Amino acid sequence: MRKLLARRGHALVDCCAVLGLALAVPAARLEGPGRCAALAFVPAIALGIVTTRTPLGLLPRVPFRWHGRVEIASIAAQVALPWLAGFADRPRERNFLLGLAAVNLLTWLATDWTAPPQEVRAGLPGADR
Repeated sequence: MRKLLARRGHALVDCCAVLGLALAVPAARLEGPGRCAALAFVPAIALGIVTTRTPLGLLPRVPFRWHGRVEIASIAAQVALPWLAGFADRPRERNFLLGLAAVNLLTWLATDWTAPPQEVRAGLPGADR
């Protein structure tokens, strides 16, 4: 079955996720450990963008499939964090993390993790391998 997102599309979604998450956390007025947990994913996603072998990777060291494996692990962490970090009793923070996990799962399911490399950016040979 053909998926909606290949390497470039997934990287663009991740870029939007970094910006969207950085803006959504203060807008949702998250507090305490829920706020910290949600904001921790901003640099984590940004690091994934920079280091994954996609057209947007600046230091493309991580194979695209590995990015997908790390992403599914982060989704599991987003689901578990409200209980592990002790804020499951705070509906706003808990539901924010569960919503983030749901959006990330949909993105993960829409991504073709076996997508072939796309064009190589100038100056970075092998950026998409």
